Amino acid sequence: MTRSRNHSGRDDSGATTVEVAVLLPLMLLLVMAVVQVGLWFHVRAVMTTAANKAVDASRADAATAADGEQAAAEFLTHTAALDDVAIDVERGPEGARAQISGQVVSLMFGAPITVTVVVEAPIETVEP
Repeated sequence: MTRSRNHSGRDDSGATTVEVAVLLPLMLLLVMAVVQVGLWFHVRAVMTTAANKAVDASRADAATAADGEQAAAEFLTHTAALDDVAIDVERGPEGARAQISGQVVSLMFGAPITVTVVVEAPIETVEP
């Protein structure tokens, strides 16, 4: 039985195994990085929606900042990819402001990724 040899006379059996052993971890790392970025964008979109709900609830005519915090907390209870959530809603005479921050669940090396979203809107007033 003869082994295949290239033109230089070297035996290159096993070269494919080495190439796969080197490239497969790099490809898996790349796939995990893409998934992590997608998770970050998803969490940012969820937090933006929660901040919009908080501002909408707190800028109504007779609403308070606590109404906004409750609206954001209720919306975020169904989000599993977010840890250490901080909700801060302020309502002043001119406008309402909601800031939500939290950490995205990390898939790579356990590095924390913090996302902060701020939404502001004027107070709704009813004029006769």
